[in-house]
Amino acid sequence: MRSFVRQVVETLEQGRPPEAEFVEAMVAARHRIAGAWQPAAAPANELERAPAIVAASFNFGPRRDAAAGPYDEFNRRLAQCGVPADRQIPEQYHPHYHFPGGSNQDIADVIADLCGRLGPKDIWGQIEVIEALRLSHGLAIPDERAAIPAAAYLSTTDVPKQLVKRGLADYASIIAVGHPDHVRRVAAGVEIVVNTARASRGLAPARVLMPDVSRVRYHADGVQPWARDERYREHECAARVKAMYLGLMRLDHLE
Repeated sequence: MRSFVRQVVETLEQGRPPEAEFVEAMVAARHRIAGAWQPAAAPANELERAPAIVAASFNFGPRRDAAAGPYDEFNRRLAQCGVPADRQIPEQYHPHYHFPGGSNQDIADVIADLCGRLGPKDIWGQIEVIEALRLSHGLAIPDERAAIPAAAYLSTTDVPKQLVKRGLADYASIIAVGHPDHVRRVAAGVEIVVNTARASRGLAPARVLMPDVSRVRYHADGVQPWARDERYREHECAARVKAMYLGLMRLDHLE
């Protein structure tokens, strides 16, 4: 229990520690937080009626060659100024430098299969998945539907925040796709961000549905070592707690 509480406190990245009541609630709910993984898929008729799909990436592939990555030179200069490695810009996907990676290819395959079975959908998502869909399935997805990192790391909840500004909140029903151990938090963030935007416009809440994503696997060649195998679940537990603290996930998303 002590390690879980420490994890709660150390991963929130806030200027002040979380309230004691929040920590107590998370400790009480630790079995739910650490025990709910791939959800049951929504019924096919509900998935068929949803006009849009949004996908979050999971890890990303190795560099295309041995050349320097887009942030290598900047981080080298930071290191020369005494900035420690854990405060530098983490390597993140760029289509000119990296392969999308096996997990994102799996996610792209799930999306292509859904569109093949259910009919065309408006596809939105993180650039790793969008590139995999373009390269492997020949889908012409507009750039404005791709969430792309800038200077800062693009987190799971940054994806819907970026896409809502471009029209994701226009849909009353959305399918959320991701890795089985990640997809609940993906769907939670989409639901909360989209419905906050819809409420501000006087629109009814959107439904966020999850399909069967069991074919999406871990891949050992991913750049991010914490997301190469099932040990990722320890990271995901902490990320769920952080998302709840930030109001971007609720315990009922784990039911």
